[in-house]
Amino acid sequence: MGYRLSTPLFVLACFVTGMAPRSLQGEEIAIRGARIMTMEGEPIDNGTILIRGTKIEAVGSSIAVPSGAQVVEAIGLTAMPGIIDAEGVAPGHKISGITGPMRAELIAGDFFDPYGRDYRPERTLRDLAEWGVTAINVKMTDSNVFDGVSSVVKIHAPSSYDDHFVKYRAALRINLGEPPRGEEKKYPTTRMGIVAMVRDNFIKAQKYQKKWEEFTKGSDDNGKKGPPPRDLKMEHLVSALEGEIPVMIHAVEPMDIETAIRIADEFQLRLILSASSMLPEEMVPALRERGITVVLGTFYAHINNHIEEQFGFEYETAGMLAGKGVPVAFGGLKGETKLLLVNAGIAVQNGMDHQQALEALTINPARMLGVEDRIGSLTAGKDADVVLYRGDPLEITTPVEKVFISGRLVYERKPFDPTYHNMKH
Repeated sequence: MGYRLSTPLFVLACFVTGMAPRSLQGEEIAIRGARIMTMEGEPIDNGTILIRGTKIEAVGSSIAVPSGAQVVEAIGLTAMPGIIDAEGVAPGHKISGITGPMRAELIAGDFFDPYGRDYRPERTLRDLAEWGVTAINVKMTDSNVFDGVSSVVKIHAPSSYDDHFVKYRAALRINLGEPPRGEEKKYPTTRMGIVAMVRDNFIKAQKYQKKWEEFTKGSDDNGKKGPPPRDLKMEHLVSALEGEIPVMIHAVEPMDIETAIRIADEFQLRLILSASSMLPEEMVPALRERGITVVLGTFYAHINNHIEEQFGFEYETAGMLAGKGVPVAFGGLKGETKLLLVNAGIAVQNGMDHQQALEALTINPARMLGVEDRIGSLTAGKDADVVLYRGDPLEITTPVEKVFISGRLVYERKPFDPTYHNMKH
């Protein structure tokens, strides 16, 4: 039996094919009357966000709307930046064939498929916009010691595939603890072996770095030997040694967290701790002193034992860290990206400040990953990634009304359509 394409499906179809709905594609859009949570200042009541092309041109309470601009009336709505998944996996992806403890040469963006060809639609990128998500720091697995470099991507691109990428090389990922341990007779089989491998490879990277410095300065026999052979693994480690990219270390147990801090100290790395909800309060001074940031997974990962060896989840950790000056972000570590808002709400319920919870979804991950110049807040000059909510974003009953990514309307909530839900009957 045939069925008509409902309006919600039309919106989603436009989203998947890289189109935007016919309305709200103009050069100038004015979102008017919303309560604006900029993440870089006090909320603006009855404010206006002026969008020109893909960028925010102005934000404030007395912004003049240009003649001819398309106006989105947002009275009674709350506007905030799009949610950034600080460490997630792209829905619809199944990465295999990359096992092995040392895979630092890999870049997650090379595996990124924005077209959602997975047969399960709930796992495709288009579904994330309905939850206010606009960008993901895409990783690969948690099973290798060196697990390549993550990429910050948008779930919608205005014109080309390359537009998805906010930062192609975002963070070098390392896994400690149980997940990367090899099977019997397959090195490394112990925590000590994993740490030794990490140290050994950073020492190799230092030597590689020195060879290139000597060649560049002409001190290596005046360059007669030619440039050293390129090694993609070492190049990514050198980027971390030089501070070009941070190192995101997955560490659940306190002893692994301590090890991550020691490694960062030894090689002067910019450290982001991941999955560390069991982090003891006694470690906080060390984190704060070193400027270490933390990505926390969701309660759902614990309930379903998605994160190996995390057999407990401390709901108070986010509030404890943020309250003591340690920047926190939330990540859908095993694919729980849709639950990031819910997780932030649970964190507030367990002591986290409301504003800090919103920042953990937006500006904090942007700063951690070095993309705060483009996303994470609603200020002039940044990408126009705007989400409109009908109520408090952290209330589970609050619906997402509209989502703009790079100035394009990619999602708009519609009334319940019985035709869509009954089309199989």
